Amino acid sequence: QQFLGDDQHDVFEFLESFLDRARGWEIRARRCSGWGGVQLTTPVATHVERLFGFVLETRRRCRECQGMGRSQVRSWFSSENVLRVAPKEDEGGPLGVTEMYFASCAAVDDEFKCGACGRDTAHESQSWIRTAPNVLVVQVRRGAGPRLRVAVEEVLDLPGLPSMTLVGVVYHRGETTSSGHYTCLCRGPQGRFWYYDDNRPVQREQQEVAHVKPSQVYM
Repeated sequence: QQFLGDDQHDVFEFLESFLDRARGWEIRARRCSGWGGVQLTTPVATHVERLFGFVLETRRRCRECQGMGRSQVRSWFSSENVLRVAPKEDEGGPLGVTEMYFASCAAVDDEFKCGACGRDTAHESQSWIRTAPNVLVVQVRRGAGPRLRVAVEEVLDLPGLPSMTLVGVVYHRGETTSSGHYTCLCRGPQGRFWYYDDNRPVQREQQEVAHVKPSQVYM
């Protein structure tokens, strides 16, 4: 119901709402199986997880306990359908998906209640993908400020995962993800890419994907 009418919506809001609804239907139809050890409201795997799901491991270590010589590393495993990365640019130019993924795996500091010392303390946290999905959906998380460029790879090689081939890119131009304009690039026959823009004629893309609208890459 929330997507009826002519209003524009964030493509990820739509995707995740759709997958959540599809997962609910699969569970009610009992097309699922038990899946323990991962953080899920209903600990089962459906066709949604079999297609898009991957396991993200997060490890945390209390800095207070570490300083007292009794550091413990705790691990959590969550089921995810979207890999979220942030765009960055360095002297060599825009980052690709592989480099953005590596950046997302870097250690960060967050505050959590420590199970060992029982206090709210600073924790060192790191996350990375532990299992490969059949279809990997990547969100380039864009905030306020300049729209940084992203160099999309046609073949993605992440450590510990099988090589993945690009099937499409969604681009967004506008102030917010619920306004502006969406277009997309899709792989077609003979592995060639085709550009779709509303009612305009579909065009075969002549450039390398990494050079197509790099500041508008969103999915």
